[in-house]
Amino acid sequence: MFLLPPVLFSLVMAPPAYGDLGKSARDVFGKGYHFGSLKLDVKTKTSTGVEFNSGASSVVDTGKVAGNLETKYK
Repeated sequence: MFLLPPVLFSLVMAPPAYGDLGKSARDVFGKGYHFGSLKLDVKTKTSTGVEFNSGASSVVDTGKVAGNLETKYK
């Protein structure tokens, strides 16, 4: 029987949870990576408390562009 010294035993990590396996690969296809389209989101806040949220998206194949602007004053 082979026993690890206490110092080395504490460095051994548990395997990742089943749901975490392949997560980084799934994120490439499902999290903000849209092939064939461009997207821009901008958020800013002024010193007087006005918030601006704007965004735009474009489909490369068709050239169609859509955008929005949202403002909030608190």
